[in-house]
Amino acid sequence: MQSVKSFNNTFLNGLVAFFGGKRKIVRLIQKFTVGETFCDLFFGGGSVSLYAKATGKRVVAADRSFLSKTIAESYLTNDTLTLHQTHLDAIQLTIPAVELTRSRYVPNLFTPRHALWIDKALTYAQGLRDHKTAWLVRMLIAKFIFNLRAFGAFTNYKAMQSYNFSDHDEILHRSGSYYKNLKLTTHELSARCLKDLNASIFPNGKKCEFMPMDVFDFLKYYPNELHTIYLDPPYYGSQDYENYYNDINFILSGGSWVKPTKSRFNSQKEYFAALEEIIQLSDRSQRMIFSYGGYVGIEECEAIASLMRKYRAGHLELIKIPYAYSIHRTSGNGNMGMEALIVSDK
Repeated sequence: MQSVKSFNNTFLNGLVAFFGGKRKIVRLIQKFTVGETFCDLFFGGGSVSLYAKATGKRVVAADRSFLSKTIAESYLTNDTLTLHQTHLDAIQLTIPAVELTRSRYVPNLFTPRHALWIDKALTYAQGLRDHKTAWLVRMLIAKFIFNLRAFGAFTNYKAMQSYNFSDHDEILHRSGSYYKNLKLTTHELSARCLKDLNASIFPNGKKCEFMPMDVFDFLKYYPNELHTIYLDPPYYGSQDYENYYNDINFILSGGSWVKPTKSRFNSQKEYFAALEEIIQLSDRSQRMIFSYGGYVGIEECEAIASLMRKYRAGHLELIKIPYAYSIHRTSGNGNMGMEALIVSDK
């Protein structure tokens, strides 16, 4: 199959650069769906669910991340509500009662002026009576923040520390949108984020749902029919999402976020037991689509396929796709990785 290097749809512009996101292959994933209801068990950055919504599916998704909930409340379950210039003006005039970002994340993650804008926006969101608009403001904050973090990484402090303390001009002359965004005023950057955000808000005539919970609990208690279940869990040996996105979850929640326990899928000892439990709990779905890839474990796709065959007697197909991951660019490795889709019928 031809390698997948790039993919663009304007209605995905409101999303953020989520680690492990599947934006480049959402069209391929949707080709394998059946039925009206599409269930995204690990919502993550939302690209697969949002594309499914755009194709007219009734999307049901679950994730325990506050960032994921922010994305889902802004795009998946929201059909018409948008933000406007008046909201940006209100944020600019807000006197920040919240000092979360300035007190905790300068100079490691943000400059003082960016941190001040984030705290103003947090204060504004917390003061809104309209909870739907408040979620959109949080999404605007998330877009603003990710535009200041190369590849959405929250673990690299070196560039921002250099920018804040010594090598200001040297950092600004580097290539890449992250460094160019540092040259913008906060108003210019937030206006750009606002435009992207509104591009991702659209109706599809279906009631889409998001459940902020562990996927195992969701499968046990969700009462309605799920025609296609898609799952893209963490891979053992890969990033621990609970740590990797802890800072953004903490900021968006206004400091109330409590980091959950590490996912069972991040443990090599528990990975297959966790996967087997999900497959068993998904027995009512007509089709399962399992996404697997990255540096670790692509050779184990056959083992995963065998596990699916154990509980699902229908047709099974394994599709391997050469794939350019953002993490390759982050590490300076321009080589292709491998993504696999395991499609299994009941």
